[in-house]
Amino acid sequence: MIIGIGIDIVSIDRIKKVIDKWGDTFAWRILSEKEMGEYYESGRSILYISGRFSVKEALIKAMGGYWKGFRFDTTEVLDNLKGAPTIRFSEETLNLNPLFKEYNIHFSLSHDGNMVVSQVVIENI
Repeated sequence: MIIGIGIDIVSIDRIKKVIDKWGDTFAWRILSEKEMGEYYESGRSILYISGRFSVKEALIKAMGGYWKGFRFDTTEVLDNLKGAPTIRFSEETLNLNPLFKEYNIHFSLSHDGNMVVSQVVIENI
């Protein structure tokens, strides 16, 4: 059963302006420690951080708003062994909201030109 669907579109230029103004302070607010490592490995790619931001915003919309325990920096969008990005929640987040364990989260992320778009579907297991 589908629990929620969310979509988000982000201007890469808008994220670049935020990074130019706030630097890594913004990155640390929306990326997990592991994502920060990938962000630095990517040469602090604006495309990388824009994509992660878009997925997390779409996730919030699919959830119908913030849920207890949800934080940008404890929710990860990381590649699995096949290289496909997946959403992972920290143990802290899962302990605060056990419902996250009962859902499959599917998403798609794409970018073209100056825009990044993400769609998230939350499904009850």
